Amino acid sequence: MRFYPAIQKIKAMLEAGTIGKVLSYRLEVAIYLPNWRPHLDYRKNYGAHKAQGGGAILDMIHEIDYARWLFGDPLQVSAFYDKVSDLEIDTEDLAEINLRHEGSIGNIHLDYLSHKYTRKVHVIGSKGNLFWDWHLGGVQHYDGDSKAENFYANPKDYQLNQMYLDETN
Repeated sequence: MRFYPAIQKIKAMLEAGTIGKVLSYRLEVAIYLPNWRPHLDYRKNYGAHKAQGGGAILDMIHEIDYARWLFGDPLQVSAFYDKVSDLEIDTEDLAEINLRHEGSIGNIHLDYLSHKYTRKVHVIGSKGNLFWDWHLGGVQHYDGDSKAENFYANPKDYQLNQMYLDETN
């Protein structure tokens, strides 16, 4: 996800100080496991089995990775995670991860429960906010001083596989 255009834009805006000092952030990815890979029986796929590296935390680890890339290593981490659904899996299907940084607090929500696919970022800064939603196709910036809202769209011809190609370079 580090190479996805919207995440790259957020990184550039944070480095430029566009929203001032980061105070808080929330990253979320959620999808109902049986619907995620419809061509596979979710019960037989690695995501359902702890011994195969499954579970929401490892399966959705991209959010943890790019949180560290965007905001740096946390000073402290705490988490609640559990299997709360009736899914036929032996792993956690829900995780709430809290991260404390110098002067800011973050949260990462991961779940196999949401029937509607969700992937988003919300960053609150001292001078404004950044918001990205997978379904939006770009990053929204709210400037706290001018009250202006700007939208930075992903390139029109962007293909998702380009993210993986960029990562290999």
